Amino acid sequence: MAANTVTVWENALKQVWSQDEMERQFVQQDDLLKELEIKKPEAEIGGELLTPVYIGHGGGYTAVGIEGSSELNSPEPEQINRAKWKNARHYTTIELDTASVKQSEGNSKAVASSVNMEMSGKLEYLRRQLTRQLFGEGSALIAQCAKEEAESTTVKLLKTGLGNHAIANGWLVKGQEVDIGTKTEQKVVVGKSKITAVKESETEPTITISSKVKTKEEHFVSIANARSGETSNEANSLRQMTDEISTLGGIKPETEPKWAGFTEKQSGAPVSRAMVIGFRRKLRKKGTDPDWSITSLEQIEALESVLFPQVRFNSPEQLNTGDGTNVKLGNLSFQGHLDCPKSDLYMLRKEHLSLLRDAKPEWMPEKYEGGKVLRWRQNTTFLTSALEYFLQTITNRRNALGRLTELA
Repeated sequence: MAANTVTVWENALKQVWSQDEMERQFVQQDDLLKELEIKKPEAEIGGELLTPVYIGHGGGYTAVGIEGSSELNSPEPEQINRAKWKNARHYTTIELDTASVKQSEGNSKAVASSVNMEMSGKLEYLRRQLTRQLFGEGSALIAQCAKEEAESTTVKLLKTGLGNHAIANGWLVKGQEVDIGTKTEQKVVVGKSKITAVKESETEPTITISSKVKTKEEHFVSIANARSGETSNEANSLRQMTDEISTLGGIKPETEPKWAGFTEKQSGAPVSRAMVIGFRRKLRKKGTDPDWSITSLEQIEALESVLFPQVRFNSPEQLNTGDGTNVKLGNLSFQGHLDCPKSDLYMLRKEHLSLLRDAKPEWMPEKYEGGKVLRWRQNTTFLTSALEYFLQTITNRRNALGRLTELA
């Protein structure tokens, strides 16, 4: 195999898939991520990214008579604090068999096709993992296991614990290494076991792994090394941001009451027009008027069914029955997202939700070894590489975000 063939692959990876292109593909291909502003941290201290956040109004207001006054109330700045965000580190690895490299020798189109297919797939998978984290609990737990008395390589997942949702949405895929453990111990059942098969099923979803295990309902699947005990290494979630009691960005709502989201449980009630209007009013009182709502595709379908009978059309040509992904109530747009669990509906304000990062995606061998993108893995027939992306999801005004949950 000629050395210049590998050089062609190198050039395709480095030049076609530049930092700018990788970030564009990563963000723009998702309807949620492309709406979020990308921000840089104010400072970084000890691995923590610092950003200013809004806590509440200061004083300084005065009302005086027509004759004026020389004693205006003293000024007081707005209550601003500084949040400390853990820098979330995201990686995806790339592996090419030297046989496929040789087969493309002298064929630049074959190289471009192979590289584009590999990179598009890797970025999509990385993106799906991030949106999974956005809609998760912030715990790195992906799916709950079902009880199984006998040891087996087949792990049954609870259909009520996002089991089938996790498989159908591509969060758990063949080739991914996972840990299985309790909420407090990530590897108590098995650590770093590779998924060899997945079964999508509404009644009995399963993953097959490379180790024999015996599971209980207190066990959960997570990406290998994504957590240490109860400490997640993944990005912050919308559930955490809309939580009213948990510490976020190092700030506790119990000490800063305005630093709290707003969550309302519906105990299995179906979504209704009155419900979302009422929730919007309550959220408006807590923070600011939401300008964006994101929910599951199931709830978009339910909202369309609720709202459509109330719409009147002047002529048949203006008939609009909805597209299954977006619906509008007044001036508030509701957007459906594949990764959002059925039970959740978020109301947000875009300016208060951001992606925080200090650098665009980078090729690790080029960054840390100062050389080529592809490296030969010793004692194998593979060329490998990896992408590194430091990216965290943050809010600068938590009380502007809310969640309706436990929807039917």
